[in-house]
Amino acid sequence: MSSGHIKVLIVEHSPNAQDVLVKILESDPDLCILGIVAGNDEALNFISKSKPDLVALDIWLPGEESLNLTREIMARHPIPIVVLGSPSDSAEGGRAFDLLEAGALATVERPRQADNDGLGSCKEELLTTFKAMAEVKLVRRLRGRGAAMKSEPCKTPAAKQPEPELVAIGASTGGPGAIQLILRDLPKDFPVPIIISQHIARGFTGGFVKWLSTTTGFNVKVIAHNEKLIASTAYLCPEGYQTALTRDGRAKLKTCTHSDSTNTSISYLFDSIASTMGGRVIAVLLTGMGKDGAEELKRIRELGGITIAQDAATSLVHGMPGEAIRLGAAQHVMPCDKISALLVEKVCRAKRRTEYGTR
Repeated sequence: MSSGHIKVLIVEHSPNAQDVLVKILESDPDLCILGIVAGNDEALNFISKSKPDLVALDIWLPGEESLNLTREIMARHPIPIVVLGSPSDSAEGGRAFDLLEAGALATVERPRQADNDGLGSCKEELLTTFKAMAEVKLVRRLRGRGAAMKSEPCKTPAAKQPEPELVAIGASTGGPGAIQLILRDLPKDFPVPIIISQHIARGFTGGFVKWLSTTTGFNVKVIAHNEKLIASTAYLCPEGYQTALTRDGRAKLKTCTHSDSTNTSISYLFDSIASTMGGRVIAVLLTGMGKDGAEELKRIRELGGITIAQDAATSLVHGMPGEAIRLGAAQHVMPCDKISALLVEKVCRAKRRTEYGTR
């Protein structure tokens, strides 16, 4: 066992995969392998007696064990969980995001013995993710969902679209479950487009789109270069690119450089929206580590846009929304399960006022 200060519990049923993970973790002096178990009962017993800083969880434990274990850990002993999966396996897409919705913090590619040192090409990303997630101070996971909030279908008039004309959402750690809840509770004919910048591991964006579409019933897709945004659709910023919007509502994608974040930047997206749309936008900053998007959210508010930050109680990590609140960038601070109702109020009711000439 290694002697680093970050103590990791490996929950992995494959002996070969266990060996690969051990080699990776032992290569980093900051990480310590506290234990290795193969299933739920062993993991829960181990956690009750020891105090790991992080759980590395195999996505394909037998049956529904990985999902059940995530729920049990978050209910009994909240500990950062990193899910190990394969983004190329379409069957894993939904399962990975079910685990994130249940409280896991991140997904990374499951390492394989694929290169000369036998550690797999994803070694550095895995180590970086482990160390970052181990430092997360969990507020609490989003609680189980109740009945969906009722929303009347929006009546979109034939006349010119009134303000606001766009909803922009930024999220990082804990974001998939929060985004799912917001989209699920919006009317499916929501009369403006939604664009989403979600920090996510490489290769998992396609699975995220499919999971959101299946679990919310909303029309969700990855946006393409020069694509014009249309109403009743939620667009995901693609990985490997920074996304901006033009004045006529088209996406402009710029390939990430080595100096860029590996994730699509919320700040880059929000800054372009502030420049091209001014106050004709509702911008939402959800759970996540760091400060991405906070300064730009403030700029949108100063230009007259409506700005929303998720509150601490429903954020898995209150870094980004907390920074926005500190800067005075958030016009509304609210629980995640109330955001959809506010979007409906600000967008749909404004359109009805315009329809009846009562602005």
